[in-house]
Amino acid sequence: MPRKKIDRRDKKCHREFVWLAESEYAHLCELLGKVKTEWWIDELNLALDSKGDKYESHYYTIQVWARREKAAADSQPRTPNSDEGVA
Repeated sequence: MPRKKIDRRDKKCHREFVWLAESEYAHLCELLGKVKTEWWIDELNLALDSKGDKYESHYYTIQVWARREKAAADSQPRTPNSDEGVA
């Protein structure tokens, strides 16, 4: 999605502090799934409330956080499942 400034009046409030346009929310759901999108909205809402952080774009903030989490998970060494016996 190309970056363009969306007027806040065209955004919907998710929880108390997270503002996303319908198209931004839909795109996050496509990328992350609805459950994970809702989880990230909760995380961002808590950060905004507890720390008073300000972010230029809540949409891009969620994308960056999700990418960082995925990169960290991808860099973790894989361990065998407990069901797989080690001989």
